[in-house]
Amino acid sequence: MAERPIEQLTLVDMFKECDLVARGIVDHLERGFLPKVQDLERLVRPTEEVTAPQEVSDLRVRNYAAAVISSDNFTHEHCCKLDRFIQAIDSGLKPEINE
Repeated sequence: MAERPIEQLTLVDMFKECDLVARGIVDHLERGFLPKVQDLERLVRPTEEVTAPQEVSDLRVRNYAAAVISSDNFTHEHCCKLDRFIQAIDSGLKPEINE
């Protein structure tokens, strides 16, 4: 089903969608973005191992960084979507508040 433009939604629907998007962002950050960042950090952080430090290839670091960047792009897109909903809610409430 195609999404209706934000401007065609009722205020109630805007609030519902805004809530869904916000929950999706939180879930993504907790389950997707932060674990990827932590994995990359563990990969590149120097270890305290005195004997034979583990070699990490450039390709492996690049792949981990690419996953973080991809996850960040997803986060940014959804934050922009959330911002559009918040702005639409603000615009929709102004006439109601001024009455």
